Amino acid sequence: MEHLAKAIVAIIGDYHNHVGFQFTETHVMDWISQFDIEDQQFILEEFLHLLEQGIYISRAKAKQLLSARIEELIVTLRYPDAVSLLSETVFLDLQKPGKSQQDLLALLNEIIVDKYGIDLNKCGTKAQKVFIYLDDVLATGNTIAVHLSSWLRSVNEEGEFYYELVNEKRITLIVSVFCYHNWGWANTQWKFKQQLDNDQIMNNVLLFHDYEIQNHIRRNNPRLNLAYPIEPQSEAVNAYLQNLQATTNLEVAYRKVNLPSRETFFSSPANRTRFENILLHKGVDIINRVRNINAKGLRPLGYTAGTHKTHGLGTLFFLWRNIPNNCPLVFWWDNPVYNWRGLFPVRNRGI
Repeated sequence: MEHLAKAIVAIIGDYHNHVGFQFTETHVMDWISQFDIEDQQFILEEFLHLLEQGIYISRAKAKQLLSARIEELIVTLRYPDAVSLLSETVFLDLQKPGKSQQDLLALLNEIIVDKYGIDLNKCGTKAQKVFIYLDDVLATGNTIAVHLSSWLRSVNEEGEFYYELVNEKRITLIVSVFCYHNWGWANTQWKFKQQLDNDQIMNNVLLFHDYEIQNHIRRNNPRLNLAYPIEPQSEAVNAYLQNLQATTNLEVAYRKVNLPSRETFFSSPANRTRFENILLHKGVDIINRVRNINAKGLRPLGYTAGTHKTHGLGTLFFLWRNIPNNCPLVFWWDNPVYNWRGLFPVRNRGI
């Protein structure tokens, strides 16, 4: 199995390097040793298969994608060059310190200073026609909906509401992420309409992304490129879901056996079922070890809306600076008291 660990480290080896963590083959082997012996090689093989599909964004890759995004915006918004675009663009800074947005803005600043000779402090100084909300992953959509609905209800220096400026197409509002869940984006659109009491607002908000997680099961033939297990024959799992204090979306708690109609994410339909169920069972085991859970949205397969009677969002997408809390617990939960070490150490979570 050491060769599999080596291949995995070759892909995700820069994870948390910026805070001094060394991602080694020994670390991978320590993590996999916590699973049942008969599952260990399978998990590494299948995880490597998934990683090879581009579900990990290294710092170097993030710089490439952000640079490409600027070039894409030049074309889409019909600017003659990057400096013209940036001089009329405001990059919103709405998240709390320590969250992804400030890290991404710092990385973006490196790019535009090096490539175009302009830094973030000079962006939007000629005019403020484009506003960009930069983030790494849009999962449930709640974070973006909360931040942007509040911003849209605020006013500029002339006392004009931003939502009116967006509706009148006097400014352009853009959400730019590396990865988004299409169900989460649909939820974001609905929340904007409800919170702003405006059915047209989302027609004028542009979404730019690099990777799409297709988990909206009401859409035609979703790829379901995430962890979304069928119902297992397990007393522990059934008891967990039954006792969960939540009331909505029980009907989508489990994947239907005929979905996806064609497997393009996992190495085979059978391997999907096996991999997903291992993550689910281990996640339930981890949660059952915890005496007090204060977060209503914590689930075996990652955070979700607290009202959802499901096993979690099951995100399989990782970044060099941190991984989403919507990923399955086996990847990020790290607590020696409850005897589990995560593959991806995270900041201020899982303790």
